[in-house]
Amino acid sequence: MTLATLDTPTMLLFASTCHTMMAGVLLLFWLTRNTGPGFGWWVWNEALVAIGLIALLARQWLPLAPTAIVSNAALIFCVPMIELGLRIFLRRRLQPGMTVSWLLATAVFAVWLGALLNGADTVTRVQIISIGNLLQYGWGLSLFVRCLTPATRVPLGLLILGVAIQMVVYLLRVAPLLQGGNPGYQLMNDVLLAWLILASVFCGIGRTCAKLMLVHGRIESELRHTQAALEKRANVDALTQLASRSHFESALPLLQANAQRRQLPMALLLFDIDHFKQINDELGHQAGDAMLSALGGLTAGFVRQGDLVGRLGGDEFAVLLFDCPLTAAQLIADRLREQVRTLHTDDGRPLSISAGLTTLAADEDFAAAYSRADVALYAAKAAGRNRIQLHASAMTAAPAGA
Repeated sequence: MTLATLDTPTMLLFASTCHTMMAGVLLLFWLTRNTGPGFGWWVWNEALVAIGLIALLARQWLPLAPTAIVSNAALIFCVPMIELGLRIFLRRRLQPGMTVSWLLATAVFAVWLGALLNGADTVTRVQIISIGNLLQYGWGLSLFVRCLTPATRVPLGLLILGVAIQMVVYLLRVAPLLQGGNPGYQLMNDVLLAWLILASVFCGIGRTCAKLMLVHGRIESELRHTQAALEKRANVDALTQLASRSHFESALPLLQANAQRRQLPMALLLFDIDHFKQINDELGHQAGDAMLSALGGLTAGFVRQGDLVGRLGGDEFAVLLFDCPLTAAQLIADRLREQVRTLHTDDGRPLSISAGLTTLAADEDFAAAYSRADVALYAAKAAGRNRIQLHASAMTAAPAGA
């Protein structure tokens, strides 16, 4: 059995069933998934296609005029819903594009309805609908092309292919060879109608896949952004924008392995703010947070590229000085201490830091190096603060490290 001999009611029953199922699938996703804005218009689009085809099928048993009005209204006004859903979903500007789309659909329906009420023959009404749908699909096609991006290439490509197929069939229906005076017009029109119904099914499947792919792409993008935000929250200290303690400790072995492979020296600087508790108590925690933020920004801008800076907790900061012998590390640490003096509290007091400095072996556990730096830090505080103190083991190894 060919499309030329396949009866139209069978084709309409098949197509309306398919579109109803597709509308149901989209409705299920809309109700149960975070589909994003605009998806509801796509549900209505597919539902109206199904309603239009069912109304066409019902013409066998019901009066021509009401079924024709319902079917053509549904099949005409479903077209702008694709565009509206896409504009909302992709956050594109609605106006003046949507005004043009709705006015075009209204004009097509009004012209067709006027032809029906004035007793125009089937050929004339077919020509009006075909030309009107060509204009509608052509307008929508221009939007799909403009919205093409690497992320939407495949789903919008499916939409463009579907629209192009339907436009070809509509073009054939308005071709000069198929005018009403041609004796073979009715047969050819029946064949093309069968092709149009079949094309609507395949295009509907393509549209449904495209819509679900767009939703999947958005969900995947949101998951990537959420994952990146979670990673940043875990790896970056929110107040100072420096590495968090967990990230500092996890990144350290990678730098140590690099240093061991290239036989490069490293040093660990541990420091905190002098009398920080007093600042918090006298000026408030907001003032203390402002000092931490300012110190973090100053330190991040001061150290060299390749060094690792982190806030370990409270007012305690650490700097891994990569490819840096101890003598150079001392100079860097002392210059940092002097730069910190340019920061002032809200009441005008200059900020100062006390720091402990030690070497860090390529195969050494961070806890051991941290313990030495911490001992040196407490020694700096005991010696009067606002100073850099080397750990005893580092001082012993200084000539060799230099």
